[in-house]
Amino acid sequence: PGLQGEAPPPCPMTAQQQADPASDGQGLPLEAAVLRTGDVAAVLSAMAEQPLRARLQEEACVVLGNLSVTKEDQAKIASAGGIRAVVSAMRAHPDSAGVQEKGCGALWNLTTENDTNRREV
Repeated sequence: PGLQGEAPPPCPMTAQQQADPASDGQGLPLEAAVLRTGDVAAVLSAMAEQPLRARLQEEACVVLGNLSVTKEDQAKIASAGGIRAVVSAMRAHPDSAGVQEKGCGALWNLTTENDTNRREV
């Protein structure tokens, strides 16, 4: 245990995390790394740069859904291209249950009580 106020040491990466493109290189999943910063642009950039990586697309959908807390958040994510990115991920990975499930969850969160975003979907 560290001293009070010290950050805990980073978790060691498992072999799976080292091979997983959705990892941030420090043993943290993409979601945890991005949720710390709230950087939607980083998520969308990763999705655009690596569209064929189902695991990354799945993690990114989770992040976008989790960041869609308020109508303002929903609008920001949609205007940045988040809805299009989720739909593109789902179209690119029709056989990935994870991408389909997490994509549906993200779309649900992005469109809850938001008619503008519903029309975009």
